Amino acid sequence: MDCFCEKTWSHTPQYKIGYCQQCPDRVAWPERELGVPPPPLYFNAGMFVHEPSLATAKALLDKLVVTDPTPFAEQDFLNMFFRDVYKPIPPVYNLVLAILWRHPENVELEKVMVVHYCAAVRPLSPIFSQMNLN
Repeated sequence: MDCFCEKTWSHTPQYKIGYCQQCPDRVAWPERELGVPPPPLYFNAGMFVHEPSLATAKALLDKLVVTDPTPFAEQDFLNMFFRDVYKPIPPVYNLVLAILWRHPENVELEKVMVVHYCAAVRPLSPIFSQMNLN
């Protein structure tokens, strides 16, 4: 699941009211005031593995040609398309750094297998750090 606490999400109602799916109890979704239910879960598509059937692949392409552009292009599209079937994975399998910064209580750092440097400075690979790049 993505984190809505970062400024990259400033265009969303989630960011504006301080609601984040990483900590939904911290700021409750104001359903009564907004007149809409909480938004569906939203994943970060930077690490996305999917092996579609031919029918799903065709449905993806058919939907793509009639979908208007959005701020997060393929990520928004995939979230819209898979809205009703998406199941979140624990952050240990795709730790978006914003979650570590904003929600450290949700992270078991010693168990993390994949770190996702989304909109963050990436460390140099050990191979590159040993090379003289001057």
